[in-house]
Amino acid sequence: MGGRFLASACGFHYVMEDLVTAVPDPADGLLVFRNQGQIRARGVELALRGRWEEGLQSRISYSYVESEDETFDEVLVNSPRHLAKLNLIKPLVPERLFAGLEVLYESRARTLSGDYADDFTLTNLTLTYVGVSRRLEVAASIYNLFDVGYAFPAFPDDVSDTVAQDGRTFRVGLTYRF
Repeated sequence: MGGRFLASACGFHYVMEDLVTAVPDPADGLLVFRNQGQIRARGVELALRGRWEEGLQSRISYSYVESEDETFDEVLVNSPRHLAKLNLIKPLVPERLFAGLEVLYESRARTLSGDYADDFTLTNLTLTYVGVSRRLEVAASIYNLFDVGYAFPAFPDDVSDTVAQDGRTFRVGLTYRF
């Protein structure tokens, strides 16, 4: 799109069969594992990337997914319908120091009990320094910048229906390329 923007659209449809599924044994009612699960999913992803002369880069994407556990004829556990992402990278010092902002949105997702984990929006911030030789890179990130409380659906062995995720976290990384 004019050399500055790139747009993409992708549709998908897939079926996964013979998944390992825990089902009650008719003889004693205890759970046994059988290769009989089937999942079907279909959706679309839209994305737009942009680059500006002053070095600003951006990407925005949106995905819509319908996923179904056909074994039990229900919405697939831990499969949100809507995912959205915004990324911005701004050079603070040309070719040396960059600030990156990432905003992620995930819609509610079904839990094992049939309830739903709430939707959430997270914001992450990263500063990256690139050395003169381009071999050295130092990055410092703050994840979940606004300390949003959120949870994912739990696994079958977990006691609760959802598992709370980390609040604000920090990470510093050093990369050296040989």
